[in-house]
Amino acid sequence: MATTTTGLYVTAALTTIVSAELSALANAGTAVGSAYDNSPATLGYYWGMFELRYESRTLPTTGNTLDLYLNPAPNGTLYGDTGIQVLPGNLYVGSWMLISATSQTLQMWGVPLPPTLFKPIVRNGGGVTMASAAATSWVNFLPYTQVGKS
Repeated sequence: MATTTTGLYVTAALTTIVSAELSALANAGTAVGSAYDNSPATLGYYWGMFELRYESRTLPTTGNTLDLYLNPAPNGTLYGDTGIQVLPGNLYVGSWMLISATSQTLQMWGVPLPPTLFKPIVRNGGGVTMASAAATSWVNFLPYTQVGKS
């Protein structure tokens, strides 16, 4: 994976890490995204920026959230259980707070990344079902590491 150095940061390529999994995601439903290998031998980035593109047919309530969890696989193959109703709090890394709009783009940055293979999990707490059209909602991911000081 190509890296880019900009000022004090080194970044990898912007990657869509969750997309089709969000299609018609019901309220309180979860979507498990693509695996990302952040092991030190591969990349080893410390931080991540996550960008959510949210689409729904019905207005969500302002202040409702979509929550992001990162599920690591420390041994490179086994992930924690994600088919449970309540996701473990230790996997939670942040939330995107929604406004009352059917289409919105929101960012979350400064998310600490596990130094292993991991999968993102998005929980829909928006109060409404997300749009069912393919590729209308997605999560982009940009890993980065600070390499210098100002």
